[in-house]
Amino acid sequence: MKNLIKRAFTICNQPYFLNSELQHIELVFTTINGYPVGLIKRIIKEVRNDHENQQPPQPMTDTTETNKENLPVTSKVKIYLPYAGKQGELITNELKKTVNKIFDKKLVTQVTFKSKKLSSCFNVKDTTQTKHNHNVVYKVKCPDCPATYIGEAGRRLQERVNDHGGRDKYSHVLKHSIERGHNKVNIENFSLLGKNFKTEGQRKTSEAFYIKRQKPTINVQRLSRPTPLFK
Repeated sequence: MKNLIKRAFTICNQPYFLNSELQHIELVFTTINGYPVGLIKRIIKEVRNDHENQQPPQPMTDTTETNKENLPVTSKVKIYLPYAGKQGELITNELKKTVNKIFDKKLVTQVTFKSKKLSSCFNVKDTTQTKHNHNVVYKVKCPDCPATYIGEAGRRLQERVNDHGGRDKYSHVLKHSIERGHNKVNIENFSLLGKNFKTEGQRKTSEAFYIKRQKPTINVQRLSRPTPLFK
């Protein structure tokens, strides 16, 4: 929170924008994160005092040689780093000490931590459940025997589950269940062989290859889809 407040004072060049940003920070941390209002106002006051007490940086002298003798007392350098917790803060403190030692306190180092996207650390998207996938090639196994069926679907897979489970009277999987007296299939009997196909042609071609390779017993169609190498 303190870094966000410092950032507001650093980048907002008009009082209106600064006040608007501070109000937004106060709103977020009080209503969403449950921070006490008094704590936020106290930190804003501290940062405001520090910001007002800072001397404006003097321009660097035009010289071809940069060393500590050429630097005015009030020279400042800003460094932006990704936030890395306590370890990052320790490294930052050591960096400031080293710079002060080398330039005899003639160079002030200001480190500002930048936010980091969660997606750069781990996957923030939920895993899609099997039944919600579409544009897929799937395999069905009979619950009561080794018989299998391979098909493709542009719709959500759950729709094909409903078809093979009783909704589509022409389904070969359903006919197998009725003729053999076996239990009807459900989503637990389905597995994905391929997904995220861009076109119907890609799905059907992939389906044909899987049928050719695995030879599912329930499939009636045995001919592979023509796949010309050249058009």
